[in-house]
Amino acid sequence: MIVGMTHVGVVVPDIEKAIAFYRDIIGMNHRDGPRESKGGPNAGVVGYKFTHMKIAHMDSPDGSVLELIEYINPSPTVRADQRERSVIGATHISFEVDDVGRVWQEFIDAGGTKLMPVQTFPDGRQEAYLQDPFGNWVELDSHPQPTNIPKVGV
Repeated sequence: MIVGMTHVGVVVPDIEKAIAFYRDIIGMNHRDGPRESKGGPNAGVVGYKFTHMKIAHMDSPDGSVLELIEYINPSPTVRADQRERSVIGATHISFEVDDVGRVWQEFIDAGGTKLMPVQTFPDGRQEAYLQDPFGNWVELDSHPQPTNIPKVGV
């Protein structure tokens, strides 16, 4: 039985750039790292005998954790078609943001890859799907606050 979710991990080619991107564009807090991991138990976890990684953790205001991983050994590889979302095993990170259009543009200005423009749903919710500068898929969500909630104590 699951008792909780600890983090979402993504592989990046440059951990320092990834820390700066998720801190400065998304607004996450840089909790720790990068720390280096060579061999040891992590080698057994990821299945590479001579693994060498850099790892950092970023925190969001709601307590969610993003783990950034830069592989030194083995050298990272790139998926043949980075823009294809329907690949089995493909993943994405979803962030609730205050203004999808503004954050979408900041993403693009910071080196992100756009696919489609921001979409607005009938209920006012907005979503966008794009890639960070490292090829990881990111979803930006904004949910409007209900305006018909009765005020208490008025």
